[in-house]
Amino acid sequence: MAGSFKRLALAVALLGILFVGQASAAHLRYGWQDVDGVSLFYREGGPVDAPTLVLLHGNPASSIMYEAIMTDLVETRGLHVIAMDYPSFDYGTNIVRYPAWQQRLKSLAVPVLVIWGSRDDFFTTPGAFAYLRDAPQAEIHILDTVHFATLEAPDPIAALVGDFARRHDLR
Repeated sequence: MAGSFKRLALAVALLGILFVGQASAAHLRYGWQDVDGVSLFYREGGPVDAPTLVLLHGNPASSIMYEAIMTDLVETRGLHVIAMDYPSFDYGTNIVRYPAWQQRLKSLAVPVLVIWGSRDDFFTTPGAFAYLRDAPQAEIHILDTVHFATLEAPDPIAALVGDFARRHDLR
């Protein structure tokens, strides 16, 4: 009888561990959205009526790099978070679009948080501070990480984003 009880307790404990893991992943939704004839994959989480944070990544990265941070922000801050995958990288087209992106960033005057890796061999730290030209209100954080900082240090980054959201009254 004691052996059966121990096996049952172990099975319940294992199911509990599996259920907790699935509950975290369940906070995010995945889908495709057509934008000007281009189909974009996205990840989204949290209540749609909550303040929204849009997480933008560089190329050749993907929105998967934000999954842990997005889950954390949904669970701890109740925020609505979105990250999308960009269409394939077309250097020429993106260079043409960059001035439009800069102008849009200037005109929005929204809170901007820039988190950068100090050991990023692709985009060095002066690139982080360049955001201040177009968004002087930007808050810059340089972390001791490489190019894929969100994968290397998701917890400190989630804390920075959560604090940023709190200070800007995004819950």
